[in-house]
Amino acid sequence: MNASKPLKVPIIPEAWKIVGGKLYLNNNRNVHKRFEQNYAEIIHGADLNGEIIRPTPKNKFKKPIIR
Repeated sequence: MNASKPLKVPIIPEAWKIVGGKLYLNNNRNVHKRFEQNYAEIIHGADLNGEIIRPTPKNKFKKPIIR
């Protein structure tokens, strides 16, 4: 992934939530429904994943699958 090119994925404008002053967008209604039901755990898991992948060189990442 090129650092100068942001990753763009489609979103559903109605599928959003502000948690702790941060805006979270979801790309489909099913994901948004799961996020609404368990956002604290999902955000915590994403933060932990960020800690794991942060030191990984960019050339080691696979291109994301966008459906």
